[in-house]
Amino acid sequence: MEYTIANGYNWLTEMPSIKVQWYKVVWNKYNVPRCEFIIWLIQHKRLLTLDRLKMRGMDAPEVCFLCGSEPESHIHLFQECCFMKRCMQLLVDWVHIPITKLQNVTSLLKLRGISALSRKIIIAHVVGIHYWVWRCRNLCRMEHFVMQHVQVFQLIKQECYRRFQVSFAGSMSIQDRNWCQMLSIC
Repeated sequence: MEYTIANGYNWLTEMPSIKVQWYKVVWNKYNVPRCEFIIWLIQHKRLLTLDRLKMRGMDAPEVCFLCGSEPESHIHLFQECCFMKRCMQLLVDWVHIPITKLQNVTSLLKLRGISALSRKIIIAHVVGIHYWVWRCRNLCRMEHFVMQHVQVFQLIKQECYRRFQVSFAGSMSIQDRNWCQMLSIC
């Protein structure tokens, strides 16, 4: 059988696809694109954290640059690090949702009692937090510059606000409008 591009596409579409739950978190229209890329790398555990650098044979310190208390890994940096937890706590205090519901990325899709728009806005902020934790870690490592979590959260809110203003096209329910006005999003 002769190969054609059409045959190649047919072969690709016949391949069984693997469904992952987090794709709706990563590819959310309210996410800032650079944040989407970092969260995608996090989901694939591809960021070069210190534990991964050590596995590659590089001479790197072991301790997390943000908290200085635990060895740096994906799990530590994006779940256990006190810097990450403080940023998430600021989000929880701002949107009034218990932190247990924001523990991991896929649990965001299961938030109940809020509208789809509110869920997407919260997801954009969580994705932004992940991006900024990675960026702050790199600032600490490369430039010895430490940002405060409150300052970081303000930057995330500003980015998400601008993205929402650009991306939102449509009408809003009264509940969504009230929620957005309470948070000063619209």
